[in-house]
Amino acid sequence: MFNIDFQDIIRKLLPAALRSSNLKDVLNALIKPLKNLNTTFKSWKDGVDYDLQFNGQTMYLQRVLNDQFDTVLRRIYIEDTSIINNVYVANKSEGSVTLYLANKSETSAPVVYLENLSEQVNQIHFKVRVPAALVFSSIQMRALVDKYKIAGKNYTIQTY
Repeated sequence: MFNIDFQDIIRKLLPAALRSSNLKDVLNALIKPLKNLNTTFKSWKDGVDYDLQFNGQTMYLQRVLNDQFDTVLRRIYIEDTSIINNVYVANKSEGSVTLYLANKSETSAPVVYLENLSEQVNQIHFKVRVPAALVFSSIQMRALVDKYKIAGKNYTIQTY
């Protein structure tokens, strides 16, 4: 759709009586900025098409990180660390099968500590694992991960 053959346009639109090499050279000189603009646009479009291939899914995020930082060996991977322990409050009289929080007199279960919401927000949801031998800019890697990760997910970059 964006592959425009400017030479073909000149050949088809120029009447046969006016087809001289001098006039074709003048028209080619006039069209040269359009050719440059078309080339710039196609390279920008290819870059946008590449960016649109990725999202926050693990396999796509790994691929874009390996494409950017480890093109040959592709050793960067994502490790999921999201273990969210939900605490449910129930009384014995409610008939809950599993009692997660109880009075001391009701059970001898281990002590459960309730967390504030701010403590759960700071939880690490995934780790970006990078080989120690790989030379990379952590600022660039963070910018790339932040571009594609799902909002609200926290992560850390660790070497192995």
